[in-house]
Amino acid sequence: MLSPVAKLRVLHVSMECVPFAKVGGMADVVGALPGALREIGVEGAVLLPYYPQVYAGDPGPEIATFDIGIGGYVHHVRIRNPEPYVFLVDLPAAFDR
Repeated sequence: MLSPVAKLRVLHVSMECVPFAKVGGMADVVGALPGALREIGVEGAVLLPYYPQVYAGDPGPEIATFDIGIGGYVHHVRIRNPEPYVFLVDLPAAFDR
């Protein structure tokens, strides 16, 4: 049992999430789950690939951009602010096809 002081935080990692990228039902679940968990006091965020084709328009206000080192290279991580917070990993070698 968690103590009343502890705050549970969950990062949902997925290839798709509404309203950003949707192929099947998983996008609906990943888009809805953080909000449902928030109702019981669990803080959540979503981690998605940054697909250039999907985000060619304006996906929402950018809160911050910062660099992360992966395999000797630096890639950008974009953070957007819909509900919930969504982290978009910009890794062209893996997602720009």
